[in-house]
Amino acid sequence: MEKRTKQILKQIFIWPFRRALLISVPGFIMVGYALNHGFGNVLDYVAYMYSSYGLVVLGIATATGIFEVAGRLRNSAFYKWLQSLPVIGRLICDVEHRVRVSLYLGGIFTWIYAFLKISTGIIYNSLWLLFFGCYYVMISFLRLYIIDGERRYSDDTRIRDEYKRYLKCGIVLLVIDSSLIPIIDMASALEGVIEYPGYLIYGMATYSFFTVIVCVVNAIKFKGYHRPIFSAARICSLTGALVSMLSLEIAMTARFGAAETAFRKYMTAVTGGLIIILVMVMALMMILRSRRFFRQQ
Repeated sequence: MEKRTKQILKQIFIWPFRRALLISVPGFIMVGYALNHGFGNVLDYVAYMYSSYGLVVLGIATATGIFEVAGRLRNSAFYKWLQSLPVIGRLICDVEHRVRVSLYLGGIFTWIYAFLKISTGIIYNSLWLLFFGCYYVMISFLRLYIIDGERRYSDDTRIRDEYKRYLKCGIVLLVIDSSLIPIIDMASALEGVIEYPGYLIYGMATYSFFTVIVCVVNAIKFKGYHRPIFSAARICSLTGALVSMLSLEIAMTARFGAAETAFRKYMTAVTGGLIIILVMVMALMMILRSRRFFRQQ
């Protein structure tokens, strides 16, 4: 059953880059038209869902293409020269060090994003942005907890201690997930939602797409690396990326589809509900996986 599910998901989401581009571009054009003019019917919702699917497919295809290009360069003289460099060479050759660096950088970016949310919430007097900022502060503290565990449990013989922390991360993530409910309720009721001035929304979009691409790249690159503490970090990163995309959706519909009130409310509620369910499933899987490990021990 699990193998069959993986095959179905692969057929749905994993496409060659050119085919993924052909699939995604019409969706982006449709949602752009829907946000600026509106079809005035159910096509608005179809355009948004189709563009979301296209974004996921294109992100996976881009990450896969990057790895294919990197694989072709491994036998080149340039790649061997990079391996000879002290810092870059270690990043290329030492997988655990590379995972650790990505973990630390992800924590830094999450703190910066939380600070920006809270500061813009104070500047524009937006309770919605302040709630989002507090959510990212909680995610940032969870990342610090994971980083502390990575520093303590670097030895593979202490796998039991890592699973204890992995279990606690799942429980905390489940609690943090529940804090999204009032945020989404407020956003779907269009309470406290602001329109970002100037080009700030494009900076927010850049960060959101960047986090999603990084999550996809790390999931593919480190899929064979099964330390629980790093698995918790990947799930935490994916949670932050999903919520940043939700925040971007709310801001984009407020900026370009202010007249489509019903569309904004419905899409925010649907997307937010799906994210809550997905994060809850990931947290429960962390808890169940940890309990299964302890039962086997």
